[in-house]
Amino acid sequence: MKVVRLLLIVFIGACNSQQPAPTDNYAQYKEYVRADSLARLHSDSAFYYYFNASENLTDSGYKATALQQMALIQQNAEDYNGSNESAIRSVALFNETNSSYRSYISYNYNLLGSNCLELQRYDDAFRYYDLAIRYADSANIPVYKINKGVAYQKTKEYDKAISLYEAVLKDPVADTAVYCRGRSNLAKARWLKDPGYNASNEFHEARYLRELTNDRLGLNASYSHLADYYLESRPDSARYYAEKMYRVATELDRADDQAEALEKLAGLNSGPNFNNYFPRYAFLTDSINSARSNDRKQFADIRFNFEEARANNLVLEKDNTQKRFRISRQRLIIYSTIILFTVLAIFGVLWYKRKKRFQELQTKTAIRESELKTSQKVHDVVANGLYQIMTNLEHQETIEKEPLLDKIESLYEKSRDLSYEHTVMPSGSFSKSLNTMLISFATPATKVLTVGNNQELWNSIPDNTRKELEYVLQELMINMTKHSKAQNVVINFEQIGHQLKIRYKDDGVGLTAGFQPGNGMRNTGNRILGIGGLISFERNTSKGLQVDISVPTT
Repeated sequence: MKVVRLLLIVFIGACNSQQPAPTDNYAQYKEYVRADSLARLHSDSAFYYYFNASENLTDSGYKATALQQMALIQQNAEDYNGSNESAIRSVALFNETNSSYRSYISYNYNLLGSNCLELQRYDDAFRYYDLAIRYADSANIPVYKINKGVAYQKTKEYDKAISLYEAVLKDPVADTAVYCRGRSNLAKARWLKDPGYNASNEFHEARYLRELTNDRLGLNASYSHLADYYLESRPDSARYYAEKMYRVATELDRADDQAEALEKLAGLNSGPNFNNYFPRYAFLTDSINSARSNDRKQFADIRFNFEEARANNLVLEKDNTQKRFRISRQRLIIYSTIILFTVLAIFGVLWYKRKKRFQELQTKTAIRESELKTSQKVHDVVANGLYQIMTNLEHQETIEKEPLLDKIESLYEKSRDLSYEHTVMPSGSFSKSLNTMLISFATPATKVLTVGNNQELWNSIPDNTRKELEYVLQELMINMTKHSKAQNVVINFEQIGHQLKIRYKDDGVGLTAGFQPGNGMRNTGNRILGIGGLISFERNTSKGLQVDISVPTT
């Protein structure tokens, strides 16, 4: 849950106080000071200066603190693996025998625990939270115990979570924010364990205290918990608290919290503004993903450029040493330039020829596969195309002759070309054509939403992979129309590293007990395996079907 993750970051940040730079020898610490001044408003610039400080400072304590701040910035950008790397390097630099560093060490372990929790590496999360508790001072032990309780909630070990929360609340808690968090999480854990448990008073106690102390971030969590709690029993109350959460998140400019609130409001499926929630949620989610993707790329670029510059400096130092014993500087530059361009030219020619041979081989392979899969294309092009036309006709009050004839003519032309169909995709925006196909399955009773489907996402996807994914998604939508009785369908597209992730979710009947896949489902699995990907089908925790697809982008 985004609010919980945000509170984790806030609480772990509250227990960390950055080391002030010494007043003497300021020049050595200027990058560290510059990073501190930018940390709150320009995280990407702050990361750059913290990175330089971590590489250039000689004081191990300040190097470790710079790495720690890098880890926090990376965590906020959802670069959890990068954050883990920075935090682990930071821990190695802090001297455990120095008592003044124990709070920094515990803070690092809590960062690692939070990252592993987001990465669903739960055993590692528990281990790091235990280390955080071991090194923490008395003021921060309750915070880390609550964080560990959240991890137990994620693994549905509710009794362990409840025991931790109760232990925290039994001891005197000086910080009202920590007490409210423990109280609200305890109520949620009890309710998740027993859906019949009356958690209302406990939720409202935490909410009331947070309102008294004007704890705006804590109120986000309270409103989120109350919206979830009243979702089934009192939808109007659930909508009321989801709207309050959205207003607070907007005032605080917390995009993640706004997106979560909009998702809750859209899920309630009622109210005068319902038709606005899905587009706003999709736009905000796309913006968040794009911003964080850019941040992660900048972090990687900063590291790469630094390593490249360091490697270049080593080469130059070596060249400068050698030139004193062999040739003049001018001749060295000339010879090096000639050699460099010669090598680049040779490698360029070799690379071009290799790429050309590879493309020719790939084209021939695609043609052979296309010829072997003619029968499968008949199913995808003709059968599924006809079913799509039938679905559109079924939900139209009036039938317009010309658009119908255009669709039938298009299907006729496609069926004629099956025997010599090649792998080149049609011109134009693939994302737009794919979106048109998916949205065409929407009916007055079924809403279809796509998230993250932009042309930039598909630029690195091979044509054959695009085509196979289009057929797979078409098969899923047809299966939804035939069997699911879904009211809402969401298809989310996201690139993570060198993998394209597609998640299909609906709120229909889901998979029945003893489900056995038919030809369509088996066909879908074979297509994904054929392009080197993975696919999984599972029933949502509440209702409906969830299908996760992962394919390589290169």
